[in-house]
Amino acid sequence: MAIGSPLQVELERRSGIVALRIAGDLRVWGRPEAEQRVVSVSRSATEEPVDQLLLNLSGVTVIDTLGIRALVPLLVACTKRKIGLKVILPPGVAGEALRCVRIFEAWPQFADEQAAGA
Repeated sequence: MAIGSPLQVELERRSGIVALRIAGDLRVWGRPEAEQRVVSVSRSATEEPVDQLLLNLSGVTVIDTLGIRALVPLLVACTKRKIGLKVILPPGVAGEALRCVRIFEAWPQFADEQAAGA
């Protein structure tokens, strides 16, 4: 996926697990509709009872600080509802940005969905 690719947000429900896949351009500064889309789908991922949530960010090509902020409500919801969170971080600069802010440090990180057991 090329840098600046359109934002893609996909939600898949399976028995006991929800997979939330975010890919493309997660720079939401000046793009409130993109931020709202991420927040809205993240909210719907945790509304119904679920044991595990897999957050797959492996397709994110670029991210800004507001894109990172858009992910925070998901982390809060998982913590409050005691939902097990598994994370797949993107490679490159986007992944490095997420690693630097240490937002996902408290949750297990995997190389891909197969390694996460999803």
